[in-house]
Amino acid sequence: MDFLYFAQRYFIFHLTLGSDWLYKVVGRLQGMPPKRNVRHLWRIIMWARQKKVPFEIRPVLKCQRMAATQLLKRKYGITPSKGNWEWVDQEWQAWLAVLGKAPAGFREAFLTMRTFLGCGFAELAAIYVAPALRNRYFGIMSAVFLVAGCFQPLSLSKRHREPIRWNITRLLFLIEELAETSDISGKTKKSTNGGLGITINGDTDSDNDESE
Repeated sequence: MDFLYFAQRYFIFHLTLGSDWLYKVVGRLQGMPPKRNVRHLWRIIMWARQKKVPFEIRPVLKCQRMAATQLLKRKYGITPSKGNWEWVDQEWQAWLAVLGKAPAGFREAFLTMRTFLGCGFAELAAIYVAPALRNRYFGIMSAVFLVAGCFQPLSLSKRHREPIRWNITRLLFLIEELAETSDISGKTKKSTNGGLGITINGDTDSDNDESE
């Protein structure tokens, strides 16, 4: 399902409507003044290109770099490079690919999806093995498991393939790891500033005997 979702996005946004070659061809055919028939096609092309690289992704990328900068400095002691934007952009692609930690809910969602799909396919196989299970109640139960198992990988595919959703998810990963780093550093500071207090109490009985 992830491959099918990627294939339809690649076909629409990279090969046909959102492609550069169609953008150039329609731009030449449009002419001055713009032709009415070409104008409708031009709107569809602009919609596809905006979906391909949405303008709203820029604030999310800025937040990613801010969070990744703090994470690199606090946890790893690394200062990101500054200079030519092309070289810096390539460096940031490498940092963002390895930084971040997925919250616990993501793993549970993936395992739940596999469980639903496994139960659905197992029930379909059981229908062919045991003829007594061929009734509408068992069929409805199998359909429920399969539909629930298909919706979850579709949601994960959208989160992984769509630019804004994927970058917001990556920002969530960075914030998760940064929060853990802040908690660890805060506990370390408390332990170093607090120190250890040792109180030595004398033997009161022996002191009383000596005084007598």
